[in-house]
Amino acid sequence: MEIYSLYARPLAVTQIKEHIPKVEVIQNCTSWSNYDNLGEYSNDKKILSKFPELQKVITEKVQEYNDHVMTYTDNDVQLISSWATKYQPGYQGNLHNHDNTMYSVVFYPVSGGSNITFIDYNNKWQWYVRTKKINHFNQQRLTITPEAGMLVIFPGFAHHKVDVNADNQSRYSIVANYTITGPVGYDDTSWHNTGHATE
Repeated sequence: MEIYSLYARPLAVTQIKEHIPKVEVIQNCTSWSNYDNLGEYSNDKKILSKFPELQKVITEKVQEYNDHVMTYTDNDVQLISSWATKYQPGYQGNLHNHDNTMYSVVFYPVSGGSNITFIDYNNKWQWYVRTKKINHFNQQRLTITPEAGMLVIFPGFAHHKVDVNADNQSRYSIVANYTITGPVGYDDTSWHNTGHATE
């Protein structure tokens, strides 16, 4: 039989080896707010502007995902927001997605801390059936363990959560959202997206 991936949600994991800021620099370059006792978020929503070389590399990776995975080659990606997160030992995040974005990314400056888990929130199978082996066709969740320099790129609508931080040190990440510019739609629904204000 032929097997197809029905309505795939492509998630990319890649490595960045250069321009990685030290955690101490991220910690000290912003003020922090607590979010429902779940974790801390930088008040600066343009944090990548403080690290222009890293911003350039991340944006290039997102453009590569756009061009070669999604094949939306008539469109350019545009950064619309970025912030840092901090999860102290014992803290976790809530299940959420990033509305009004095309792509979201999470960048890890250091290894360790809590995992990120993606959950098929909107399209669960009708029944929960035990499987003998998890594969791309029956999995309802995907867990990724942070490594230094890891960049995760995914559609903004994909639901995900930060698992409990079982380490004895805080977990840091830089998160960013992207839109696309250029032509969108077909025929009577077509328009040209000029983007939003960027960092």
